[in-house]
Formats: sequence, C-alpha cells, structure tokens
Amino acid sequence: MKLAKETWIIMGIGVADLATTIIFIRQHGAVEANPLFKHYWEMGLVFFIAAKMALLVAPLSLLEWARLHKPRFVSYALRCAIVAYIVMYGIGFVKLNQVPPQDLDMSDLTTEGVVLPPRMAGHVRPVMQAIKQTSSATQPDSGASNVAVY
Repeated sequence: MKLAKETWIIMGIGVADLATTIIFIRQHGAVEANPLFKHYWEMGLVFFIAAKMALLVAPLSLLEWARLHKPRFVSYALRCAIVAYIVMYGIGFVKLNQVPPQDLDMSDLTTEGVVLPPRMAGHVRPVMQAIKQTSSATQPDSGASNVAVY
C-alpha cells in the first residue's frame, strides 16, 4: 500500500516537532507544554520518543486504512490535520515565547523568554540596544514608566 503524500507531510511535521522539542528542552531550557508529553519526558527520552511516535503513527495508520474505503474524506481530513498541526504548533510557539506587555523590557527580547539562533541574535541585540539608547535619550526624566507599543 502506497502512503498518501499528506501522510508523509504529517509524519515530517511530527518528526520535526519531536526533534525541535528535544533540542529546545535540552539545549535552551524550554519545557514541554503538553502535560501528557511532559509526563513522558520526565520518564526519560526513550519513553518520550516512543509516546510521540506512537501518537503520530497510530492515527496515521488508521487514516491510511480508512483511505481504502473513503479516499476523498481521508484526503480532506489529512489536509485539515496538516493545517491544524501547523497552526497549533505556531500558537504554542508564540504563547510560550511572548513577553507580557507589563514586563516588557528591551533586554528581555534577546535574553529572557525568547530563544534566538546565534546568527539572528547578532543582528537583533545591536538593534535593541540602539532602540533602548534612543528611547532613554529622548525621554524626559519625569519618573514616569515607559510603555512600549508594537
């Protein structure tokens, strides 16, 4: 049986999600946001990988079986799953990396709460420092707190 291209895409997204999760947790101090997978992470890397793969492969296997009987419906379902997976991954990434507006400080954008690749950090830090210097030089010293609007 030949797998649908959508199945391969979801597998690719799932494996990329698994790999980036492991990298971000191990090398950047991130945490697993999903309570179910957080439990498996605490059990160990092998359990975490096994759980992620099982919960990826099992539904895809079921959908591939169903595709033999309802190919149009399954094709639509797989395409919706691709969109949902990317949207949920994006929402999770943004929610976990945003700085609350009341706590916003220019130094937070490159040090706390946001993981920047070294190539990007080298460009962002000087810009943020320049903005910080410019805003502190142009603000009157009235003791009022500064509010950043983006």
